[in-house]
Amino acid sequence: MGVLKSHIVTTLKPGQTVLDLGGGDFSKILTDRGLIVRSVDIKSGLSIEDWFAGDPTETYDAILLLNVLQFLDRTWALDSLLPSLVLNLNEGGKVYIETFTVQPTPPFLHKLSFYGIDDLLIGCDLLRPLHAMVGSHTGPGLDGTIREFHIVDFIGEKL
Repeated sequence: MGVLKSHIVTTLKPGQTVLDLGGGDFSKILTDRGLIVRSVDIKSGLSIEDWFAGDPTETYDAILLLNVLQFLDRTWALDSLLPSLVLNLNEGGKVYIETFTVQPTPPFLHKLSFYGIDDLLIGCDLLRPLHAMVGSHTGPGLDGTIREFHIVDFIGEKL
């Protein structure tokens, strides 16, 4: 488990609400720890874009975008999705983002979007930044191929 996920697991408490945009196995870990998780995942039939188009009004203690932002249209994510997430946060709620800064090595064949710390600070300008870090790690991609990933981690808190 990476640094950001470890932080989430140790910081969030049972009974808190989490919106996991992109879903996946981490939602199950959080549910097993007593968190109330709403997972939006294309595998379960609801894309992030469709969830957003439904003008969601529910609020959460945490919103997760872990290794999913790179698969969304960059302009839409920065201009629409990220700025609106503050509306879905409870007071003191946090947004956790982990995404690609550049194409992994070896590269994926499909189109990806890339983000730097400055992009996330601008896109999340209604949040107080608590943590922003760029790093890299090597591991399997979704297709099982071992790749070197260059990522940015970001945590922002509702003002």
